[in-house]
Amino acid sequence: MNTRPLISLALLGALIACGAPPAESEDDAGTVLPEDGGNDIPESQFDGGDVPPDVPDDGGTPGEEPDASVPEDDAGVPDAGRSDAGPFDAGVRDAGVRDAGTPAPVCVEYTTRHLQASMQKTDTVAQKNQSIDKAFLNPDGVAPDTISWTEIETQSQVDHINAKAGWKTYWPSNPTNPGANPPNYVPISWRTAVYSFIGGASSKSSDGKVGVTPDLYVTRVRLKHLASGTEVQRVAIHAVAGIDTLNDNVAYRIATHAKNITSFNNAMKAAPTPVIGSGDFNTTRLPTMLKDENNGTQIYLFDTPSSGGSLGNRLIDWVVHKKSDGVRYVFGASSFVDLSPTDHKGVRSRFTYRPPPCK
Repeated sequence: MNTRPLISLALLGALIACGAPPAESEDDAGTVLPEDGGNDIPESQFDGGDVPPDVPDDGGTPGEEPDASVPEDDAGVPDAGRSDAGPFDAGVRDAGVRDAGTPAPVCVEYTTRHLQASMQKTDTVAQKNQSIDKAFLNPDGVAPDTISWTEIETQSQVDHINAKAGWKTYWPSNPTNPGANPPNYVPISWRTAVYSFIGGASSKSSDGKVGVTPDLYVTRVRLKHLASGTEVQRVAIHAVAGIDTLNDNVAYRIATHAKNITSFNNAMKAAPTPVIGSGDFNTTRLPTMLKDENNGTQIYLFDTPSSGGSLGNRLIDWVVHKKSDGVRYVFGASSFVDLSPTDHKGVRSRFTYRPPPCK
């Protein structure tokens, strides 16, 4: 008698009595969805200042001091690097899924240089052009990013500055066809790889006097810092000479110089965006004068070499910025620059520019 089917039936009954284990289910206790926390905040959420919509912000990497052996022809223009990806959308999360949160805006810093370049009206055309060329590319191989000029009083100077490739200049009087006239004696230039022009203005600071000085003006420009997409400003002036010696026309020089200081101070204080100002102030006492102008409060930092002079041993060419812009412009160093044959040395000051969201 064959018993194998009976044994199989018995075994089957035992299995049914004991209960078979259920099919293995998927363990989701350790399952974590991929993090999406690396996406950048969209640019609309950055406090980037007054940025026209047609110029994209291409981000950047921090600027750094170049090797001294290499001409610094691209200072302050970091490589693009910021993503335009959208923010992390938290949505509805399953329990146990880690939320990395939204990353904070990144502070990106840039190096920028400003040069105060004072020319000499008695130089020949060739000498003036030589000094202008040295201002655009300093003898040590470093190029500033912005230049404030004084005593640009001849058409040959205007034409020579205008012809410089890679640079643009604001001429208050007829910018498209500038002529040599008092409003244009203090123009401002910028490197087009670093800045673009937004707007400019010029206002008379004081009336001239025959045999002493022409009408004097203060010049202002609004520039877009291309790498960050933020707006900055520059202010320039040439004050009447002779205020520290007062050998002639004493009353006129005192009154005129006071007007020049007031004009410069007002233009700097009115700037709603980070501003650097400079000029040939024809005095070694600028810090005291600006402090007095502001009722005993010093609102400026003076970004000049710690010793030496811009005209002989006298420091009369100054670069300054407002203390209130101290977060945006951090002074790094300043040096005198040989711009001969002009009788003035240039004053070149290096800053770390820290646009929003830097704090």
